Amino acid sequence: MDPVAVVDVGSTTTKVVRLLPDAEGALRVAARAEAPTTVEDPARDVMVGVGEALAAAGAGEDRLVATSSAGGGLQMVVAGLVGALTGDSAQRAALGAGAIVMDVIADDDGRDALERIALLRELRPDIVLVSGGTEDGKPGQPLALCEMVAAAQVQGRLGPPVPVIYAGNSQAQDLVRRVLEPLCPVICVSNLRPAMEREDLGPVRDAIHRVCLEHVMAHAPGYEGLLQRTGRSIEPTPAAVGRVMRALAEHHRVNILGCDVGGATTDVFSVVDGQYTRTVSANLGMSYSLPNVLAQAGLPAIARWLPVPVGADTLRNALLNKMVHPTTLPDEPGDLAVEHAVAREVLRAAVAHHRHLAIGLRGIHTDLGFENLFAKRTGLPLIRTGNIEVVIASGGVLAHAPHPGQALLMVLDGLEIGGYFRCYLDGSYLLPQLGALGAVHPEAMEPVLFQDCLKPLATCIVPFGRRNWPGSLATVRLQRAGGHTEAEVRPGRISCIELPPGERAEIEVIPRSGIDVGRGPGQPVRDVVAGALLGIVLDGRGREPSVEPSPQRCAEWLQALHAEGPVAVPA
Repeated sequence: MDPVAVVDVGSTTTKVVRLLPDAEGALRVAARAEAPTTVEDPARDVMVGVGEALAAAGAGEDRLVATSSAGGGLQMVVAGLVGALTGDSAQRAALGAGAIVMDVIADDDGRDALERIALLRELRPDIVLVSGGTEDGKPGQPLALCEMVAAAQVQGRLGPPVPVIYAGNSQAQDLVRRVLEPLCPVICVSNLRPAMEREDLGPVRDAIHRVCLEHVMAHAPGYEGLLQRTGRSIEPTPAAVGRVMRALAEHHRVNILGCDVGGATTDVFSVVDGQYTRTVSANLGMSYSLPNVLAQAGLPAIARWLPVPVGADTLRNALLNKMVHPTTLPDEPGDLAVEHAVAREVLRAAVAHHRHLAIGLRGIHTDLGFENLFAKRTGLPLIRTGNIEVVIASGGVLAHAPHPGQALLMVLDGLEIGGYFRCYLDGSYLLPQLGALGAVHPEAMEPVLFQDCLKPLATCIVPFGRRNWPGSLATVRLQRAGGHTEAEVRPGRISCIELPPGERAEIEVIPRSGIDVGRGPGQPVRDVVAGALLGIVLDGRGREPSVEPSPQRCAEWLQALHAEGPVAVPA
């Protein structure tokens, strides 16, 4: 393979990874570099920062592929006839393509036409996606949404008229073009919801990517030069991360849950039973969005995750200092403890939002079963306790944790999933670059992923179900080269069995009656397990009031994973 340079143009930093073939011809990470992103004043040319980063990595003449989230990423408004049907499908299509969905407009959203028109003018999105109407429906229904968009005469934040992608009833395409083409670019694709029981999001996502390149990035300062340099190969950063998740899930036939905690936004990805879902919480993050986290979670919710008792005024002052200086990094143990407490609440809120959208199709006949007989919706959740097999965690607050036990506890407390699963940490910020690499060298992505990007944190055993066993929730037996190990998962406690990276062992998990570890109540798990930084973690804490977090318990949990340290939150 020839040398490849992968650039990720972020809102503040442009990162480059250079990959060179090794002796066997496989690509490996050879150099990394970064430079400030220069899409805004004074340079107003993204290629200035890209050139600096490429030069620092020694990759000036290499083949270049790129991802970008500069300028706040790709921002869209989606519209559908019914919010819970075509509106949901349109939102999933946009999110899966790497966009931030600014609003969902629907006939049943409670707003009148004038309010919707005013909203479109105010939001100034990059793209508007219009859907609605099954193929056997009336073509005039989605046309009304297009007439509303035409009346708004939406101007994008970069200046030119906003492109409209139409993915509704195909019988209305000629009418849609007649209404919209005098005012803005129109791209018609196949119906994303051709029938109530079927969803087809691939053509819409491809169109979003194409429109982003041709109509959005082409107007951003310097992006035309980057498009030429990459052979028009740029995609939104979240879409590249999603490619990694989908490839791993398909190749290994596992259900994956991933999270990326940023300063302003938090992305959550899942691939469950082959269905890919991505959500973005645009108001939840560790720096710029901290005021939203505090307003949504509340001070007591953050305080409960601190390993030492802290007064409300002291904690509030620490958070206010972070709000005033959002880009500062913690340099004291107390500041770090506050940051980790905030991260738990960010993850909990972002995953709750993701669970709301990661559902089966609504509005179709489903065999609900007795336990869901009185459910008000037919869209059943895809993420259920016990059905996630791999967790991939990313983001600065996790990657910069001084001890892997601190990172794992943030993940366990934030995601709140049970069962038997493997947890990895993106400690090198390489997921977007490897997703872009997968577009041109799919066979090279996974080897680099596991050698240079993902750190194995732990194999986690988190029992759930009826918890009336005072002594043990499950027995764990481990057979390895050094001998036999047996341990118990104790209610309310967390512990670990050492199994370093590079080692392997046979594991058997035997839950008590009524307790589930992912295979069904009382059903054992038998597997060959690979070593990790924390080995095998046994988490019997559950989510009951009897084990609610408190300073004493948080300190004990850190100590159990050998991640304790001196903590004192400064006044």
